[in-house]
Amino acid sequence: MKHEVLEIKGENFVEGIRMRDLKTKRERELELGDVFVEIGLISNSEPFKGIGRLSAWGNRGELC
Repeated sequence: MKHEVLEIKGENFVEGIRMRDLKTKRERELELGDVFVEIGLISNSEPFKGIGRLSAWGNRGELC
């Protein structure tokens, strides 16, 4: 993991995130239309196949 998500931004819908680089401690904002919260090491993204792109690990999207 290279970044830490500090905040999910938006009122009624996701508009972006604020994150910190764990090595440099630099913070930045990234505009997004959605987020996918992953809990654990094995992703269970089977219900989301066909909705969008999956990473090589089977996660929906890839940030770090």
